[in-house]
Amino acid sequence: MENIDKRFNFFFRSLENDFNKNVSNQAEKVVQASLYERKQRMEKVDLDKDFDNLLSDSSIRNVFIRLRDK
Repeated sequence: MENIDKRFNFFFRSLENDFNKNVSNQAEKVVQASLYERKQRMEKVDLDKDFDNLLSDSSIRNVFIRLRDK
């Protein structure tokens, strides 16, 4: 009976360790994904504003006008 208790406790600890490891790994993945999304949001560029700034340069605007007229 004592041998069964030892084996059961060993098996239970093993399952507990595996569970903790898996939960920890999944939590780390979620944290990393969240940090990556945050980084991506911070790096986003306002393309409309940048394009307007680009067109405000007369030489660039003239290139677009010449391309349009061809």
